[in-house]
Amino acid sequence: MDDAVRTILLLAIAAALMTVLAAMAAWWFDPPRRLERKLTKLMGGQPDAVVVGAARGQAAGLRLASQAVGVIRNFEDPGLVFDLDDLIGAELFFDAQMAARIFRGEQRRALDNIAPSAGRVTIRLVFEDLHHPAFELDVWTPGDDPKNGSPEQAVVLARNWFTRAESVIRRPLATHAAPVR
Repeated sequence: MDDAVRTILLLAIAAALMTVLAAMAAWWFDPPRRLERKLTKLMGGQPDAVVVGAARGQAAGLRLASQAVGVIRNFEDPGLVFDLDDLIGAELFFDAQMAARIFRGEQRRALDNIAPSAGRVTIRLVFEDLHHPAFELDVWTPGDDPKNGSPEQAVVLARNWFTRAESVIRRPLATHAAPVR
C-alpha cells in the first residue's frame, strides 16, 4: 500500500514538473519573445521601441543609446542594423492605403485617421542603403493568429512605432566634424 502511494506521488510530481517545463519552453520560444531577444542581441542592448510581425518573423527596433535601427526580415534572417541617420523615410499603411508618410527633407503626410479598423497593417521603412533600401513589416495581416493580438492592437502598435520613427527622421542629422590636420 505504501509503495502504491509513493509511486502515485512520484508520478504526480513528475507530471507537474513536466507541465512546468513545457510551459517554460512555450514561453521561451514564443515568436514575439524570440524576435525581441534577437533584436536585443543584434543591437547590443534593449531597444527603446519594438514592433513585431510575429506570424512572419519580422521585427524592427529603435535603440537611442547606440543610435541604431535594427530589422529582422524573417525567422532565419540574421538581421540588419542601420545608423539612425540612415533612416530617411517611413510610411504607414492600413489595408494597402497609405495613412501617413514622412521622409527627410519632404513635406510630411500626417496621420489623419488615428483609429481606423484595418485588416492589414504595414510599416515601411526606407534607408539610405544601396543593398537594403526598404523594409516592409506586416504588423497584422488577414489570417494572423488572434493569440498574437488583434487588428486594433496592431493599429495602435504601428501608430506608436511610426510616431517614434517620425521623431527620428525629423531631428537634424548628426554632424560629423572633419578631422583636423
